[in-house]
Amino acid sequence: QSCFDLFPKERLVYLTPDSGHELEYNDEDIYIIGGLVDKPAVPKASLSVAREKGIRYAKLPMKRILG
Repeated sequence: QSCFDLFPKERLVYLTPDSGHELEYNDEDIYIIGGLVDKPAVPKASLSVAREKGIRYAKLPMKRILG
């Protein structure tokens, strides 16, 4: 089964590098790592999946963490 079928949609957060929103961690949320599947030939693939499924999405705050 898909994670979209196993968990309540309101608890899912799709992590995508194309989001305009930085992640604000919540230990109640379930995070899906989507950016690892993006390929150069299909830009913003993980963002498209999150929007299609109607779930929240965010990007990791790499610039803030790494400086």
